[in-house]
Amino acid sequence: MQYYRCKCGKERVHTTMGVPGCLVSGCCKTTFAQTPEGHFPATPHVWRVLYDQHTGKPYEMCGACNQTKAEVA
Repeated sequence: MQYYRCKCGKERVHTTMGVPGCLVSGCCKTTFAQTPEGHFPATPHVWRVLYDQHTGKPYEMCGACNQTKAEVA
């Protein structure tokens, strides 16, 4: 398990797969890194259209971080 945090240190992520570049913290809007020098500018989300299996309504989800547009906004 690897430990990543935002620049201000208030938010943390524990993962074994790494953190996608489009995932930013809610408090300081920075990317997550293991060291203070590891932060970099956020990459844009890669949106793809999916359909709800129950209603058939389309929604957009990022292919990298698996967040919907509603969660990001």
